[in-house]
Amino acid sequence: MMNGRFRKSVVAVFFFVFALALAVPAQEKVLTPELILSIRFITDVQLSPDGRQIAFQVTRARRDDEGPGSALSEIWIMPSSGGEPRRFTYNDKSDRAPQWSPDGRWIAFLSQRWASPHTQVYLIPADGGEARPLTKAENSVQAFRWSPDGRRIAYTVTDPKTKEEQQAEREGRDWIVADRNYKHTRLYVVDVQTGESRLVTRSDITVHDFDWSPDGREFILAAADTPLVDDSFMRVKLMRVSADGGEPRLFVRTEGKLTHPRWSPDGRWIAWLGATSIDDPYAGSVFVVPSAGGTPENLLAGYEGTAVWLGWLPGAPSTIVFTSIERQSNAMYTIALPERRRERLLDQPIIYGSAPSFSRDGRQMAMAANTPQHPNEIFFGATGTRSLTRLTTFNPQLADVRLGEQEVVRWKSVDGWEIEGVLVKPVGYQPGRRYPLVVQPHGGPEAADLN
Repeated sequence: MMNGRFRKSVVAVFFFVFALALAVPAQEKVLTPELILSIRFITDVQLSPDGRQIAFQVTRARRDDEGPGSALSEIWIMPSSGGEPRRFTYNDKSDRAPQWSPDGRWIAFLSQRWASPHTQVYLIPADGGEARPLTKAENSVQAFRWSPDGRRIAYTVTDPKTKEEQQAEREGRDWIVADRNYKHTRLYVVDVQTGESRLVTRSDITVHDFDWSPDGREFILAAADTPLVDDSFMRVKLMRVSADGGEPRLFVRTEGKLTHPRWSPDGRWIAWLGATSIDDPYAGSVFVVPSAGGTPENLLAGYEGTAVWLGWLPGAPSTIVFTSIERQSNAMYTIALPERRRERLLDQPIIYGSAPSFSRDGRQMAMAANTPQHPNEIFFGATGTRSLTRLTTFNPQLADVRLGEQEVVRWKSVDGWEIEGVLVKPVGYQPGRRYPLVVQPHGGPEAADLN
């Protein structure tokens, strides 16, 4: 059995295996189910603060000698100057989501180890050693972020089942009544030195995303009144709360979907990805407002693309970085405040497999990316050059595999809108010959398959 993202990737590739195998001579090497299961997927690329090391997550299918279970994820590390990547964590369960401490001495990550039934935040020295658990949450940690000074880590956990609910399950009374007895996801802070945790969001709200203020005194939250579907998708609010805990308060009024609230390094601005209205199907515009409050401004009005990730460029206190989808490709831009000047940061025909990660001074960046010729690999380079260098070859078994050519095709829908898709031709494709067609439509409108 595989986890959802891994399973979806494999199923999608399976569709192409048989299409690409048509009209291929027997002696040529093409994709097979065995080759697909051998693919290692790179995600969560994190550049060290000094720009010298890259930590990242590698996910793979289990080997036959590892027994049944979901796909396994491991933390790997490599020098940004190139060289051989090495596996950094060892566990019979998954280690994932690495994050460097601000001083670069530690790597925090999520893991479920030993006999613990829940995923916790673990710490491991950046120069190697034994990992130790930092949190002792009563349910699995979902997300975490280091404080700016590196002394604390904020994390989110969904409320566990009560003792009464656990007893009812043991007695077979395990039915679920829709939209009742739901569990909120709350924000906590743990002291890295002592391991002591405390609750930050004491009122009943569900925290979907969060960020520290630069001085470590506050959080900006993307939160909803309940974890129910409509509230979680359509009625997320921007809220602020003291890092010492207390009652979250509404920051500014927004409409529609909202995610990625991020505080600028100089403390002057708060930016996020949001919808343009309640009818907008995706939080794909970059909004900003002064941290003192005011009217949110859409910085992408008129932009023909969809923003999918947002952050701030280190070393440039008021410069937003965002990645986007433009038709069948990815793009990356900066927006300098207060001028609102937008510039292309990366101009390279690659599909982004992770968010970009920057050095402390913002001069270097790393990320995972793929092309029609290879799955995600590590790319690294200077931030201002508009191009990154590929550092790794994690799937050499695919080097001599013949793949079908990919082509972006366009057509008009019944309502006159121009639509784009990716056509993958069979290996050995001959113009004029008819081939069976496998169609993999995405239900939309919140995602797209890219070239």
